[in-house]
Amino acid sequence: MRVFIWGLGYTGLGISNVLLQLPRTETGEPGCVVSGTCRSEEKAQSLRKLGIDAHVFNVDSDDLSITEDAKDALLASTHILSTIPPIWDFNTDPVLSLHKEDVSRAQWKGYLSTTGVYGDYKGDWVTEESACLAPESSPAFSRLAVENKWLDMGGCIFRLAGIYGPGRSALTTMQRKSQRKIAAGRANTKIEADGDTITTTNYVNRIHVADIASAVVKCMTLTGNPREKGAIYNLADDYPAPRGEVMAYAEELLGKGRDSEKSDGAATTPGIADVDMDTGVNDMRARRRASEHKRVNNARMRQQLTPSGLRYPSYREGLRAIHHGDTSPFQPS
Repeated sequence: MRVFIWGLGYTGLGISNVLLQLPRTETGEPGCVVSGTCRSEEKAQSLRKLGIDAHVFNVDSDDLSITEDAKDALLASTHILSTIPPIWDFNTDPVLSLHKEDVSRAQWKGYLSTTGVYGDYKGDWVTEESACLAPESSPAFSRLAVENKWLDMGGCIFRLAGIYGPGRSALTTMQRKSQRKIAAGRANTKIEADGDTITTTNYVNRIHVADIASAVVKCMTLTGNPREKGAIYNLADDYPAPRGEVMAYAEELLGKGRDSEKSDGAATTPGIADVDMDTGVNDMRARRRASEHKRVNNARMRQQLTPSGLRYPSYREGLRAIHHGDTSPFQPS
């Protein structure tokens, strides 16, 4: 199997690592060859050290072309996955706008979308069959048009809940909050509220990046039923919970005295330091979560992609594992 991943960011890197761990073939060949794109040559070099054939494709650049080597890797791929969101300025998918013909010929195609397309359901449950109520002013609204383009090609759509994992979790948020308090105390200044500190009683849906990777790779490797071409999957854990509840549990874990510099997993996870953490985007997502209220049903995912259950069925298992040094699905140092 040869996989090309458009967008080797946090989730794309996690999926890549699971693919690279697939067992070798009977002839001794690697179970999977992974290629893909990232935003800079510096990041590409770090990914190559991890065994990923990485190429530069920066949607914020004036030059959206890819090299001949990248084009060769794309055309040689049997499976193609995109993690790249629509370009905000144009509400268009840069991958399909430039490479639809090359993508459409692949044996398997997939696109990572968001459960944000469902909009606000006042706390009710949503399934893949629920109407998508995201307002036109929402960034999630433009995802629907992109989803339809991938579905028209027979692609699979993965609607992701809030993503967390090593280096990007409630533990990280609470540590940063604590550091800001210490810094503010030393400088005798007030802390301004931001997206990290927004908490409501609304349900928030989330999923550990390792469970995303497992589900997506399972979909890639399934043959025949139950995989359907053009299927949509909600990827969320089993326990929607208010953000405040999750933050309280993270604070409880951190209060048990483990080394706070390592308890979020970032310090021991290669590649994580290279992933951009856009605080503006995080603030926007936090505010959207505060305005939306729904619970995401994951039955289709559990039945078809994770029949043995999730590795981290709720935030408690996930945060506890991260706190104790678990860096899954990333490679340990």
